[in-house]
Amino acid sequence: MKRIFFLLTSLAISEALQAQVIDKPAATVNLTKPDYVSVDQLNTRVEQFETLRRQNGLAIPANDKSQVLDSMIDEILLTQAAARDGVTVSQSDLDNTVAQIKRSFEGQVGPLTDDQFHSFMEQRTGMSWDQYLSQVDSQIIQQRYVMLKKGSEINGVPTPTEQQIEDRYGQIANQLTNPEIVRFSQVFIDTRNLKPAEKEKARERADEAYREYLNGEETFDQLVAEYSDDPRNRYTGGDFGYLLRDDQRAVRIFGQSFVDQVFALHVGDVKGVIESDIGFHIVKITEHYPPRLLGLGDYTFPNSKVTVHDYISNMILQEEKNQAFQQAEADLVDSLKKQADITIFQQNLN
Repeated sequence: MKRIFFLLTSLAISEALQAQVIDKPAATVNLTKPDYVSVDQLNTRVEQFETLRRQNGLAIPANDKSQVLDSMIDEILLTQAAARDGVTVSQSDLDNTVAQIKRSFEGQVGPLTDDQFHSFMEQRTGMSWDQYLSQVDSQIIQQRYVMLKKGSEINGVPTPTEQQIEDRYGQIANQLTNPEIVRFSQVFIDTRNLKPAEKEKARERADEAYREYLNGEETFDQLVAEYSDDPRNRYTGGDFGYLLRDDQRAVRIFGQSFVDQVFALHVGDVKGVIESDIGFHIVKITEHYPPRLLGLGDYTFPNSKVTVHDYISNMILQEEKNQAFQQAEADLVDSLKKQADITIFQQNLN
């Protein structure tokens, strides 16, 4: 079926626009309405794909155009089918998904402002921020459509057997380790953005607090309540939580010297005054764990209720659900292709 892609009816079209060459189609797709993939769109997607592969250290195949085009056709089919069957995504759903993605990256690189996150994702994906949001929106819709049609098959994947769990543990046991971990409470005197004279006064304040503790004038909890600049923990004993020996984010925030001094302490030790890149600290060690390999019955982290057995079971289950999802999606796309009118312009792909 022949299709007209552009109809120029306005008498006010500028000369510059008239001079432009209309982009060639790579493919046309019609399940519920006419749509197409242009050669420019295809080339842009190939470039984005190559950017992602480079950033993840993967080899770039010599020619991915046909595979990328197939993927773009699949997306159009799933999106049209989802619209036909009333699958939608609200703005709050999109915002929540993007917020989850942002938190995931912050866990790797540290806190990000919205502008920093936008720039980070643009560099990572090779898309503008609006293009990225549109892509996320489309992916959510497509995933919901697959779950609408095939959810029972995907959710019906059986739980892993004990033999599967034991076999997987044997394969990855050397990766299941905890690094050295400490948990500490602190009196924190913030020195960020202070001038030299103000920082010296902060040091005197920290020294005074530590002397009161050593002289028995104040308990540690009392010091926290009276002196600490951390409002989140001021009335809960100053609990910082857990610090991992290989936590590079903590090194970036506090500095290597602070981290080394904390890990040199034992449970029950109180040390002051320790200077970090962000302030002065009086530290009390409440837990200290050596590095070790984890057994199937061990918890994955000191304060976790998830055992290694649970972790591996969930890992296998998610892998099998992902495989079931991919198969379900492929089956749906095959079915939709039989219903749709699709033309690929092979001569435009060279």
